[in-house]
Amino acid sequence: MGNLDLDDVRGFFRELVDPNFDDFYSDYQSEDECDRAKLVRVFRKMVNLCLTLNHQTDKVAKAFKYDSALELIGEVSNHYKSEGAALDAVRRFSNDVKHKSKLDQNYTTRERSDIDRSTDGPDLPEWYFLDGNGVKVAVCNAAVESYLFWGKYFAGERLLLKPKT
Repeated sequence: MGNLDLDDVRGFFRELVDPNFDDFYSDYQSEDECDRAKLVRVFRKMVNLCLTLNHQTDKVAKAFKYDSALELIGEVSNHYKSEGAALDAVRRFSNDVKHKSKLDQNYTTRERSDIDRSTDGPDLPEWYFLDGNGVKVAVCNAAVESYLFWGKYFAGERLLLKPKT
């Protein structure tokens, strides 16, 4: 009998967030045509990833003695602005999915670019919401950047984020 150490922030990342990311990213970046089936499938996987990433941030905030995930995200933003914005976008999207929707959410497709696994192939799905200033926030990109932030943190590459003293 084994134990999934989901109370530990590293265990939660390893056992839930990491596999959810792999599941999402492989389908999101696949060469499949971006038809309704792919849109629905990738959206479901993106929601699952965002919910677990948001919970990851909640768990780290609690472990680090921050009053809230939002306070932790503010601290991340002080040192890593783009990654803090991505964590906040994931938080806002996740809360919108869990509760009565308040965000103006839409989806579209986009051409592949040099940030993608391959620049060749069909367009990729993209969900976005409008922030308070009417600026589009790309949820897929925010989820990827949030995942990469936590991966870098656990690899020791984001040393400025420290427990609250």
